[in-house]
Amino acid sequence: MTTPKRLAAILIAAIVLQLITATVATAHAALLRSAPSDGAVLETAPEQVTMWFDEPVSAQFSSMRLMDGDSQPMTGVTVHDNPDDPTSLIVKLPPLEDGIYTLLWQVLSASDGHYAQGVLVLGVGAGAELTGAGGAPIQQTTRWQEVALRWMNFTFIVLLIGALAIMRFVLSPSIPASTEENEGDALRGLLPTARWSAVAAILIGVGILAWQTSELKGNLPAGTSLPVAVWDVLTATSWGWNWLLRMGALAGVWAVAFWGLAWPRGQANPESKPWAWPAIALFGTLILLAQALTSHAPSVRDDRALAVVVDLLHLLAAGLWIGGLFALALVTWALLRRGRENVQLLMQATWRRFSLMAVISVTLLFATGLYSAGVEVASPDALLTTLYGRALMVKVAIVAGVAMVGALNAILLHPGLARPLARALGRGPEWRPLSPQRQTSLITFEVTLGLLALLATAIVTASAAPRGPAYRVAAEQIPSALSQMVDDMTVTLQVKPNQPGQNVFHIFAASRRRPAPAEIMRVIVRFSYKNEELGLMQGDAEKIDDDRYPLRYVEEGRYLLNGSYLSLAGPWTIDVVVRRRGIPDSVASFDWVVAPPGELTPTLVSKRPLQPWTTGVAVLLMLMIPLIGLIITRRRPPEDPSVGTKNSATDADSIFIEENAPCEEYA
Repeated sequence: MTTPKRLAAILIAAIVLQLITATVATAHAALLRSAPSDGAVLETAPEQVTMWFDEPVSAQFSSMRLMDGDSQPMTGVTVHDNPDDPTSLIVKLPPLEDGIYTLLWQVLSASDGHYAQGVLVLGVGAGAELTGAGGAPIQQTTRWQEVALRWMNFTFIVLLIGALAIMRFVLSPSIPASTEENEGDALRGLLPTARWSAVAAILIGVGILAWQTSELKGNLPAGTSLPVAVWDVLTATSWGWNWLLRMGALAGVWAVAFWGLAWPRGQANPESKPWAWPAIALFGTLILLAQALTSHAPSVRDDRALAVVVDLLHLLAAGLWIGGLFALALVTWALLRRGRENVQLLMQATWRRFSLMAVISVTLLFATGLYSAGVEVASPDALLTTLYGRALMVKVAIVAGVAMVGALNAILLHPGLARPLARALGRGPEWRPLSPQRQTSLITFEVTLGLLALLATAIVTASAAPRGPAYRVAAEQIPSALSQMVDDMTVTLQVKPNQPGQNVFHIFAASRRRPAPAEIMRVIVRFSYKNEELGLMQGDAEKIDDDRYPLRYVEEGRYLLNGSYLSLAGPWTIDVVVRRRGIPDSVASFDWVVAPPGELTPTLVSKRPLQPWTTGVAVLLMLMIPLIGLIITRRRPPEDPSVGTKNSATDADSIFIEENAPCEEYA
């Protein structure tokens, strides 16, 4: 077994070990808040519950089950879309008596087609005692059948893009007509590769639709036929409309490749109708857009359009680089089966021109990937402890490996690149970091890494993005009480149970001066959420004169406010305004953190946000792309007009086979 094959086996084993040790539980559309809030105790029974999620959801494929205090199911519960907000659902409730009720919810993300489920607890009447919110999401398991379908889908889409890109950009300017024998036969295989890749992607799309329909059919009315279920899936969700867009665009690419492109025998480059390549560019963009719209990008709350565009560019870069690599590898392997005498000619004519496109695509891939990682992954802890994060790290490691193997190939293809390295290591001018006889194995290893990168991508897209507050809020950030001295006032704030929903706010306000300069007329509490604009909310706290709360001073004392002001987990600003007669207000501003539902995981490395760092590096990489293209273009040696003839190879350009190398090396 050759060294690259050993490395491939070791890498595959490491990837499998890394992924199986990751948390495979996942949930997608996360419940942000509800009205009434989870854990609320209401004096009168509500007629409905409004729920807000972090991405658009579909009412038709969502279900709600209401259980009474004896865990018996209740009838009369219906779920409806909120016409004013696609991320919200309205749950109509039957008449409720006093008691405790549990709402089991299961909702479908309209963008990526994944289910999420959880529990919401409500109390009705003064006798309903709830200790806190109980609506943490119920975890679900990633389906490996879905991962396999996504893997095949990504593979054939990038192969389609890569084969078309090689035909359009790498084979221009024209390869000399001396390639009309074995080389021409191998290159002509790019056109049927593109056509069959489109067909394969369409067939896999049908399989994905069948899988999705089987997952969603359970929430349709009993007795719904399969055709009706398929129709509902396609027309009642944005996932379905994006599926139709993707399938139509794939059919369009296939039609253009079949009727608009031709590659006559004996010709080194394909012929195209005037409208063919613009049509392919249009349909290709629609394919990438449909893929981006079924990813995690549409569920981003801020800069959603930018996230979708970045995801589209990420897929384009993967198609140009990894897809182009696959296409050229298929051509090279096809030529090797016919003999080794003309492989060098093909490498000089195609792989060298592919280098510029590959370097730019790699830079774009890392830039867009870093931006998306910062948007989708809340913190370093989220990266290290979730299936999404670990699969993403594996993907980055594999892509870096592909880039390093590609750099070795580039050195073998461009002998001038090895000379500075040879001088630095004190080697002769003919030194290479790898024997040219190994290049076929190196290409195979590079293709294997590319397939593994697409597998990691499939796992990432099938898993929930860890961007919720549980990954941003650390246990040590949750305050029990905060105190400030403002003017002559001491103000203390305490919140219980300090979770999204119903809370009790205890406030102590007292002047340090004796006697107090003025009587407290009013204590106002104002709330604003830091992560998004929810508006400014406020309530008036009532003074407690009960003997159960001993007062430190007679003139001032303790105040109480009860309500669902803290609707989301995460950072809040709570301003306590102490209004006194005849003097300016004293305002104590507290940076408060609301704990997410469920038990907080301890901080492993950090729960600080990744986005500022990843976005900064992504911007730097994007700015480097024009510079990289300019450097590579200016350093590229002028092409020898004799390149392309079977006798044109010189010793300096003997990049694929060494002189007198045994034929068995390439069998």
